[in-house]
Amino acid sequence: MSLAFDAGPPLAVPARFFLSAPLFGLLAAALLGWTGPEAFSVRWQPLALGITHLLALGVLTMTMLGALYQMLPVLAGVTPRRSRRAAALVHALLAAGSAALGFGLAFGVQPLLGAAGPLLAAAVLAFAVSVWPGRAAGVAAPGDSRHGFAWAALGLGVTVALGLWLLAGHAFPEAVALARRWTDVHAAWALGGWVALLVAVVAWQVVPMFTVSTPYPAWLRRGFAPWLVAALALGSLAAGRGRPRPLLLVAAFAGGGGLLAFAVVTVWLLARRRRRVPDPFVSGWQLGCGALAAAVTAFLAGLVWPQLRADPRFELGLGVLMLAGFALTLVAGMLHKIVAFLVWLHWSAALRSRRRGVAPPNVRDLIPEARIRGQLYAQAAATGLLLLAVVWPVAFARPAAAALALAFAWLGANLAAALRRYRLARLRLEAADAD
Repeated sequence: MSLAFDAGPPLAVPARFFLSAPLFGLLAAALLGWTGPEAFSVRWQPLALGITHLLALGVLTMTMLGALYQMLPVLAGVTPRRSRRAAALVHALLAAGSAALGFGLAFGVQPLLGAAGPLLAAAVLAFAVSVWPGRAAGVAAPGDSRHGFAWAALGLGVTVALGLWLLAGHAFPEAVALARRWTDVHAAWALGGWVALLVAVVAWQVVPMFTVSTPYPAWLRRGFAPWLVAALALGSLAAGRGRPRPLLLVAAFAGGGGLLAFAVVTVWLLARRRRRVPDPFVSGWQLGCGALAAAVTAFLAGLVWPQLRADPRFELGLGVLMLAGFALTLVAGMLHKIVAFLVWLHWSAALRSRRRGVAPPNVRDLIPEARIRGQLYAQAAATGLLLLAVVWPVAFARPAAAALALAFAWLGANLAAALRRYRLARLRLEAADAD
């Protein structure tokens, strides 16, 4: 299948999102370092909630919306209208809303919480308005990608709706009495119906393309998204009915089975890839899928043996595995590959348009593998230290924060260096044109 790379937006459109994500990661790491062991006392601790949302919104959602502006035209035939202006607006709203929610939750600042909801709702609405008209204007696209993005959009919509409802309870306690179980539903949709689902849809393309593996099996590409969304819907129904155990177990094992299938198939494809050279991108996917499998297995074990869930460290550990071990690891790995490829693609286009008989740098040279591997080691160390901090917070909370800060600083430096090389090359080409 040929991909419509020429249909992508200007590089500045996704770049603003990609460069902002490590900055929010540094903010989260700084807040964790300032907080120390207190953040690991219980999952409901305000500082822990603030750090979680800085990572979930400022890093993950920031990256994923930027990636969607790039990938929707290429993979799904959806061409956003006025993508440069729309992306600037969505980026500004999302950045302001993420910061307001993260620090509002961490420090209980009601004006920030009151502002966060409208800002985040406006960001998602502005993104939808900019993308929706492009469905008709776009070229024909492979059904797996187009339908997968639609399912992920549904997951994002449900996540935002639940989040706004829960936020109303934080900012205006008299507005609605919220049961704690709906926070679990919100988290399930955020991590499963939005993050994991979109990661999988992107994986259908980027894993075979960058590792020269065989394609994902058709049954997984076509069935994963509706299966996972159906399981989440069933789990939501169980929560609304007071969590009847049979319904909850069916939903949990169905959704967990789908996530495990994705993790196992991905690792299997990577083990059988045709390009056998060592690659940190492959190592990152192996680490991320291992963390996903561990988190799902532990979650299902906690349903079977309730004594595991009784320990407050259990849910914190699950959160670390899903956020740091799975989502952040895979997002960092994909950012390296995607940014390097986009720089190479736009550099090549700039040379072709000027009829220059020279080639841009090799994709692998734009972000050297040694730098990518170093960032992966820092991310793996941060995940390990965060898990240790769940058990021994006094000894490991601040070392974990330092490792997390190093991982995000390394990621930001790698991305900025590649984009700076392209910008300088464009300036030289424009100067030559002027002469």
